[in-house]
Amino acid sequence: MGNFVWHADYSVGNDVVDGQHKHLLELAGLLRHALTTGQAPAVVEDALRALSRYVAEHFTEEEALLEALGSSVFEVHRRQHRRLEAELEELLADRDLGYRHLEDKLVDWVERRLVVHLIREDRAAARSVGQ
Repeated sequence: MGNFVWHADYSVGNDVVDGQHKHLLELAGLLRHALTTGQAPAVVEDALRALSRYVAEHFTEEEALLEALGSSVFEVHRRQHRRLEAELEELLADRDLGYRHLEDKLVDWVERRLVVHLIREDRAAARSVGQ
């Protein structure tokens, strides 16, 4: 199906946040599946909207948690989220170039930006709590 696979080393040590991260990868995998199996445009659009909505929802919840816990990197992390959201919106705006193009960009964004953010930035933010 072209899933993006969750690995234990992505964990930030918080079951709620880890569950949200897993769900982000699942939604990206569903979108990729819709793109690679030639699903109807309405199915692809639904998958695009679901991923975009959940990214925004997750980032909002993660930021609230970091702020409530007194993370020393809260503001930096919030700016990183805004950049990731802007990149995703730009990617989604490019869908007019064709769904094959969108699949390539989606894979690149998930693997090079989102997963790297989970591993590097979210784990660092989790360690910063109370600092």
